[in-house]
Amino acid sequence: MKITIFTDASYKNGIGSWAIHLTCEKGKIRASGTIGKVKTNNIAEMLAIKEGINLALFNWEETQEFIIHTDSLMCCHMFWKHIKGGSKDKQMRQLKQEILDLCDGRDLTVKYVKAHNNNSDTRNDWCDREAKTIL
Repeated sequence: MKITIFTDASYKNGIGSWAIHLTCEKGKIRASGTIGKVKTNNIAEMLAIKEGINLALFNWEETQEFIIHTDSLMCCHMFWKHIKGGSKDKQMRQLKQEILDLCDGRDLTVKYVKAHNNNSDTRNDWCDREAKTIL
């Protein structure tokens, strides 16, 4: 089974929040939360991705593929194999490894979505609004 996950995070004065929208053939889930203190907006975005995968696996263990949509180009670069480097930040690299460990061999695709664009996809728009609202 394939899970599509839209994610967004918000970051202000060292505090972060996230919102995720999961869809698959068995249904959809929307969730959001606060992170508390976090170093950067990109770490908040990586935590949103991790939350989405955790929630998907909790509800649908049989998941075989994740398609992540994020507006963080840095997060995309962490996973795109054709981009060398990613981030030099230790926590970003650690979160990437935690996400890969969660996937446990399942397919993972990370796609870039233009931010704050009143995107044609309502899932992205919801995540954008929700992450800002709860912060």
